[in-house]
Amino acid sequence: MLEAAQHADRLGYDSLWTWDHFYAHVGPTTGDNFEAWTVMSALAAVTTVGRLGVLVSAATYRHPVLVAKQASTLDHVSSGRAALGIGAGWF
Repeated sequence: MLEAAQHADRLGYDSLWTWDHFYAHVGPTTGDNFEAWTVMSALAAVTTVGRLGVLVSAATYRHPVLVAKQASTLDHVSSGRAALGIGAGWF
């Protein structure tokens, strides 16, 4: 993910996103599947262009105050590049 994000950054992509799922639902369901907000904050520290966001955070996964803090932290780490999307989740 790091290499892909840095490559997209060098190419000038206008945004980087990851999913907010507890396990992979595309491809093998075993293996690494990292927590979305932590991943985006890590990528914010090593990229310089483009919006960063979680595609789309399910409202039922986390307490609203926690999501607000996560989004605010990402916004600070990324120098204002964070995007916040909240949805109902799944169906």
